[in-house]
Amino acid sequence: MRRHALATQLTVVVLAAGTLIASLLAHQVLPEQFLRDDQTLQQAMDPSTSYLLADSFQAIGRFYAALGLQDAPPLASLLGVLAFLVGLFVAIGWNRMGQAGPWQLAFMALWMGIAVVYLGQYSKEIVTLGVCLLVLIMPRGRGWDVVIVAAMAAYGATLRPYWLIVAPLYLVLRYALHRVRHTRLLLLIPVLFYAAAQPAFQLVLHAGMQSQRDEVNEVRDGLEPVATLIVSPLPDGPGLQGIVAILLMFLLFLVPVPLLALGSPYYIASGAVIVLLWAVVLTQVFRGRLTGSAAPQAPAHLVKAGRAAAALLALVMVQTFFEPDYGSCLKHLAPVLPLAMALLPCALGTRALGTRAQSVPVQALPDAAGQGAAEGAPAVVVAAGPLSTTTPVTSRVKTAAKTSVKEGRLA
Repeated sequence: MRRHALATQLTVVVLAAGTLIASLLAHQVLPEQFLRDDQTLQQAMDPSTSYLLADSFQAIGRFYAALGLQDAPPLASLLGVLAFLVGLFVAIGWNRMGQAGPWQLAFMALWMGIAVVYLGQYSKEIVTLGVCLLVLIMPRGRGWDVVIVAAMAAYGATLRPYWLIVAPLYLVLRYALHRVRHTRLLLLIPVLFYAAAQPAFQLVLHAGMQSQRDEVNEVRDGLEPVATLIVSPLPDGPGLQGIVAILLMFLLFLVPVPLLALGSPYYIASGAVIVLLWAVVLTQVFRGRLTGSAAPQAPAHLVKAGRAAAALLALVMVQTFFEPDYGSCLKHLAPVLPLAMALLPCALGTRALGTRAQSVPVQALPDAAGQGAAEGAPAVVVAAGPLSTTTPVTSRVKTAAKTSVKEGRLA
C-alpha cells in the first residue's frame, strides 16, 4: 500500500515537472488565437501603447513589470503554471495524493495541460489564480471566510466587476453547503438567485439578465465569426420568461451541449473538460459530503472542499450573465481548477466518486477504557475506504475507531 502511494505521488511530481517544462515552450507552440491576451498585455507593458488599453490590462501589465518580467515571456509562463501547481498540491495534500486512482491522475494531467494553454503566458487570470490560492490556504474558522469575501470584492472593485456579485454569493453557498442536509434543496439556490437578480438588472441596467452578453456578442459577431458564441435558446424577457431562460442557460454552462454539437474533436474535448469539471463538483455536493464543512471542528480538507465548491458554484452562476463564448468560459475556468482538485475523492479521503459514506453508531465503538459508548449516542459518519471522517468527531472516538478496525470488530 505504501509503495503504491509513493508511486502515485512520484507520478504527480513527474507530471508537474513535465508541465513546468511545457510552460517554457508554450509561447512557441500555441496558436495565435490562444495568445491574444498575452499580446495585449505585452502592449500594456509598452509605455508607447499602454494608454490605449483598458485599465484592467494596464494594471496587470504593471504587475508583470514590477516583477521584472516585461521582457521575459517564458518566465511569466513559468510563474502562472507554477502558481497553478502550488494550488494543486495545496488542494489535495501530499499524503492524500497517494490515494489517487488512475482516473484521478488522468484528471490532474488533463487540468495541468489546460494550465499550460491558458496560464503559460502573460495572463489576466493570474489574479484569479491568486484569489483561488487564498481560498485554499485560509485556516478553518468563519472569520477567514470574511477575508476571502473581502479579497473577491477587492478583485471585483479593481479588475473584474462581476466578482462583486461572486463575493456575497460565495458566502450564501458556503453557509448552504454547510447547513443543508437534504441536498436536493440546494437546487432552489439558482432559482432564488436569478429570481432576485432579475429586478436588480432591470433597476440598475434597465435590461434583462442576459443583455450584457448579447450586446458583446452582437459587436463581436459583426467583426469576426466566433463558432462558440453562447446564445440563449430562449429569448430573454421580463418575469418568469427571463428566469426560465437564464436557468436553461445555467444548465448549458454545466453541460455545454452547443459546444459539443459543433462536432470537431477540439470542441468535443473542450466540452468534455467542462462536463468533467462540474461532474466532480456536483457529485460531491449532492452526495452530502460537504455538510458541516464550516463547523469549527471540521477537518482541514473538508473546510477546503466546502470553500472550493462554494467559490466554483458562485462563479458559474455569475458567468451565466456575462460569458460571451465557450472559449472565454474555459479560459476563465482554468485558474479555478485547483479548487476542483480539492473535491477529488482522494482529497476528501474517499476512493471513488461512487463510494458512499457509512454510518457507524458510536455505541459500537469502545471508549478509551475499552467500554462501549452510552446507548443512544449519535452516529459517527465514517467514509468508506481509508478510515476518515466526513463529519467532526472527537479524537477519542477516532482513536477507538482505528483500534476497532485493527481488531476486526468494525463491520
